[in-house]
Order: sequence, then C-alpha cells, then structure tokens
Amino acid sequence: MMKQWYIPFYSFIKCSNLKSLYLEVNEGEGQKVRKGILVILGVLFIISILQLTEIFSAVTAFASGLPWWVYFVLAGIIYSGYKSMTLTVEDRKVDQIHIEEEGKVYVKRMEDERERRKKARVSGQ
Repeated sequence: MMKQWYIPFYSFIKCSNLKSLYLEVNEGEGQKVRKGILVILGVLFIISILQLTEIFSAVTAFASGLPWWVYFVLAGIIYSGYKSMTLTVEDRKVDQIHIEEEGKVYVKRMEDERERRKKARVSGQ
C-alpha cells in the first residue's frame, strides 16, 4: 500500500501526475533503509568498543547524575536536527522539480517563437 504524500507548502506546483512527483521526491527508499541499518550497526559497534575499553563506564557515571528530563531535551534536539536535514533535502528535490518544469515551459516558448519567426520570414519572401 502506497503511503499518502502531501505537499503542504507547495500548492503552486502544477504537476499532471502527483504519483510521479511522489516517486521523484521519494526515490531511493531502499537506500534509506540500508543506510539506516548501517548507521545502527555503526553505533552498536562504537558502543561495544567503548564498553571493551571501559570508557563507557565513565560516560554512564556522568549520565546517571543527570535529571530524567534532560534525556528528553537531548532526544528532541537530535530529532529536530534530523528532521531539519531530511526536510531540507526533500525541499531541494521539490524545488529542483519545479525549476525543471519552469525551464521546460521557457524552452517551449523559445521554440514556438523561433517557429513563428521562421514562418514570418518564409511568408514575407
């Protein structure tokens, strides 16, 4: 089942096929999953190395002295940064699609004008 996709701030985009826009913006879903798995494995590897070298015990001793709400604040900051980065990338892709569509319209106008001038020269001779 395809998930619903909504463009809240891009109602100006005139796309005849919203499904193709969705596919262009969300291309590489499999790559994202693989990248996420690699990140998780990397974090687990780093944690295991820290535990083996006993550096992790100093970190946990420091973290155990923090109030519980600090963890939520840190998690919120990390999540906010992550969402900011992903939305920026998605915004750039949507902007690029819009720029390409406008460029196609401009090129089409130039070709039409060229044909009109060519016809005017031929009929004028």
